[in-house]
Amino acid sequence: MNKVSLDYRADIDGLRAISALAIVFFHLGFTGFTGGFVGVDIFFVISGYLIVPKLASNLQAGTFTLAKFYENRIRRILPALLLVLLFTTLVGFFILSPREYSEYAASTLAVLAFGANIFFNDRSDYFADAAHQKPFLHAWSLGIEEQFYIIIPCLLLLLWSLRRQTPGKVIVWVTLLSFIYNLVFIRINETHTFYMPMSRFWELGLGGLLGLYSSQFKVHSRFALPLGALGMALLIVAIFSVDDSLAYPGITALLPVLGACLLIYAGQLRDNGLSKLLGCWPLRYIGRLSYSLYLIHWPLIVFVRLYLSRPLELFEQLAILAFSFVWAALSWHFMESKILNKQAMSYKSVKWGTGFAASLCGLAAIIIVNNGGLEERMSEKSQLLLSDIRQEKQLMKSECAEIHPLGGKAFSRYPICVDGNTEARKILFWGDSHAEMIGDGFRALVAPDLFQLAIAEMPSCSPLVSVLTSRRKNRELCGDFVNLVLEYVQKSEVDVVVLAGRWANLASSVRSPGDGGRSHQIFDREAGDAPVSLQFALKRTIAAIEAAGASVLVLGPVPEVPFHVPDTLVRTRSGIGQLPEVSRMQFDLRQAQVLAALKNIHLSPSVQVLYPHDYLCDEVACAVENGALALYTDDDHLSVEGTRPIIENLVSSLRVLQ
Repeated sequence: MNKVSLDYRADIDGLRAISALAIVFFHLGFTGFTGGFVGVDIFFVISGYLIVPKLASNLQAGTFTLAKFYENRIRRILPALLLVLLFTTLVGFFILSPREYSEYAASTLAVLAFGANIFFNDRSDYFADAAHQKPFLHAWSLGIEEQFYIIIPCLLLLLWSLRRQTPGKVIVWVTLLSFIYNLVFIRINETHTFYMPMSRFWELGLGGLLGLYSSQFKVHSRFALPLGALGMALLIVAIFSVDDSLAYPGITALLPVLGACLLIYAGQLRDNGLSKLLGCWPLRYIGRLSYSLYLIHWPLIVFVRLYLSRPLELFEQLAILAFSFVWAALSWHFMESKILNKQAMSYKSVKWGTGFAASLCGLAAIIIVNNGGLEERMSEKSQLLLSDIRQEKQLMKSECAEIHPLGGKAFSRYPICVDGNTEARKILFWGDSHAEMIGDGFRALVAPDLFQLAIAEMPSCSPLVSVLTSRRKNRELCGDFVNLVLEYVQKSEVDVVVLAGRWANLASSVRSPGDGGRSHQIFDREAGDAPVSLQFALKRTIAAIEAAGASVLVLGPVPEVPFHVPDTLVRTRSGIGQLPEVSRMQFDLRQAQVLAALKNIHLSPSVQVLYPHDYLCDEVACAVENGALALYTDDDHLSVEGTRPIIENLVSSLRVLQ
C-alpha cells in the first residue's frame, strides 16, 4: 500500500464542481442532463479516494482515533446541513400542507440520524414526480456516505486490533460484496438498490482502493491525458445519455464511477490538460461550494414547484440556480471555511453550536409530527377539506358484518370482508388495493339490502391465476392467496366477481406519474415461469372464475395523478399555488397496453369491462375534485366521492350480469 499523500488536488475540486452542476442541472430540468443524477456517484468516488487512505494510514501508524475522525466529519457535514434544515423548516411552514409538513419533519429526524436513505426507500422513487414534494429527498446520499463512515472505520479498527487485518484487504472485500449485492438486487427491487447502503458502498470503496493502491500501478505518465480523456468521455456519456429508463445503479453506475476513477488517477500520474482544466479557478471555486450548493438547491426547487404547481420555466430555473450559488458562497465564506479551520474555531465551540442547532431542528420536527403538521396554520377552507377527508377515512374504516379468514396465520391480515343482504346476489371485489378502494366505495354508497358484498384484497397482489410477478411486496404469499380466493368463490357460491387492480403496474412502458414505479413482468407458473402478457393472464383467470360458477366484471384502470391530490387541494385553498391539470394524453400513454388487453377481453360476451376513466376524464383532462370534495385519497386511489360515478354504473352492470 502506498504512502498517502495529503497534497491538495485542485482538479478534484473541479471534479466536485462537475458532479454538483450535473445534479443541479438535472434537478432543475435543463435540457440534455438526463443522467445528471450520476453526479452523486462521482461524489462517492471522490469521498472514498480522499478519506479512506488517510483513515488506513493513521490506523497503521497508530494515530487513528474515532474521536478525531468524527470531529472532522462533524465539522464538514453538520453546520451547512443544519443551516439548510432550519431554512427548510421555516419555509415549509408557509408552503407545505399538514401531511407534507409532517412527513418533512419525520424526514428531518431521519436526516439527523443519518438515515434519510432508509426513510425514503419505502416512501418515494427518486425519479417520481412525487419526489418534487419532498424537500429533503436528496439527503439520501448523505445517509449512505455517513453510514459508510460510521460502519467502515469501526470495522477497520476492530479487525486491525483483533487480527491485524490490513485496511486495504477489508475495503477490497466490502467493495466486492457491495458490487455483487448491487448487481443481484437491481433485478429484484430497483428502489431498494438505489437507496440502500449495501448496494452503494462499492462506489466509495472503489475510490478508497484507488487512493490506497494506485501508486503501485506501473503506468507511464504519458498515458495521463488519454486515461483522463477516457474518464471524461465516460462521465459525458453518463451525464447526457443515461436516464431513468435504465435500471440504476446496477452495471450502469460503472460509467460515472470508472470515469471519476480514471480522471482522478490521470491527475495523479501527472499534470495534464484535463487536470489543468478541472483545476481552473471557476471550477475549483464551485467545487468548494459544491456541498452547500447540493444541500440548498433541492428544497428551493421543491418549494417553487409546489407554489407554481407546474414545471419550471427558464427564468425560474436561472433564479433558483443564482439563489443557490449565493447561498453556497455565503455559507462557505462566513461559516464552513471558518469551522473547518481548527485554529480559528475550537471543537468545543463547534460541538455546542451544532448541538444547539441539531436540538432545535429535532425539537421542531417532533412538535410538527406530534401536532399533525400544524393544521391550524392553514386557511378555513383548507381545514374544512381536511375535516371532510378525516370523516371519509372513518367511513371507509367501518367494520364488516362478517370476517371470513383465509388459510393459516400467514393470511391472518387478509381475511375476506363480507357485508350486506345474505339473501341477495353475492358480489366479490377481488384484487389489490384498488379492489379495496372500489369495494369500500360500494359499501358506502349502495344500499346494503341490494347485494351481499365481499372484498378480497392483498396489497400489490393482482388477481391473476397461476402467475408470478417481479414485484417484491407479498410476492411469496400472493400465489397462495389467489388460490384461496378462487376456492372461496366456488365454496361460497359467489355470483359475480369484480376484478380490480392497478393494471399498469403489470403492463406499461411508462413509469407511474405519481410514485414513479416501473411496470413489473408477469411469469407463467404453468409454463416454467415464462413471461406472459396481462391479456393472457386475465383470460386464464376469467376462465377459472367462470369454471367456479361466477360471472366476471373487470374494472379498468383508474387515472393516476402526478401529485398527491388532497395535499395539493389543501395548499391551493390556502392560496398556495394552483391545481395542476391532469393530462388525458398522459393517461392514454401510460395505460395503452392495459386498454388494448381489456379491449380484447371485452369482446367476450360473458365478460363485462367497466372503464373508470369514462366517468373521470374528458378528451383533454381528468378530474381530481368535485366542487368541495377531493376525488382521490392520494395519487392513484379514489375517495368515496371519486368512486360514486363508477359505482352507479357498476350497479347497472351488475343488474344485467347473470
